[in-house]
Order: sequence, then structure tokens, then C-alpha cells
Amino acid sequence: MNNYFDEPSSYEDVISYAPFWNTLKKKKLSQYDLVNKLYISSSMLQKLRKDQPLTLKSIAMLCLRLNIHPSDIFILCPDRKKPAII
Repeated sequence: MNNYFDEPSSYEDVISYAPFWNTLKKKKLSQYDLVNKLYISSSMLQKLRKDQPLTLKSIAMLCLRLNIHPSDIFILCPDRKKPAII
């Protein structure tokens, strides 16, 4: 067993997409814009809303379509203390 970290019961416990929602506010984009103008699926938005894991392919697609970096999409919260959405 690895002693370097405490294994979460679910990786959803340590992923936060708060940076994504804050990025949308800064860019003045709505969820409607994402679905209807940038062709981001509603199922992906649902995963983002629920802090469920996305694939690297999905993260890359978001980065390219929104002209942002992965750090603008998610952060890891190993202490399971998720930040608030501003």
C-alpha cells in the first residue's frame, strides 16, 4: 500500500470544477452559449456540475474551444475541501 496519500473513497471527492465556472463568469459565457455556440454536450456540463471525472480528451476539447488552460477547468483537492464558486 502506498503511504504517500490517503486513497479517496471516490475520486469525485477530490475533483473540483469551481475554476471552470469562475472562468465562464470571467468570459461572460452562459451554459446556453456552451451548448448552442461551442457545441459542448449537456452531458459534459452535467458532469462538470456534479464534479464527476472527465476524460483528458474532454478537458483538451474544453481548453481548445474556450482558449483556456486545464488549470482554468479543474483543481484537485486532496484534503477534500472544495473551493467555493465565486
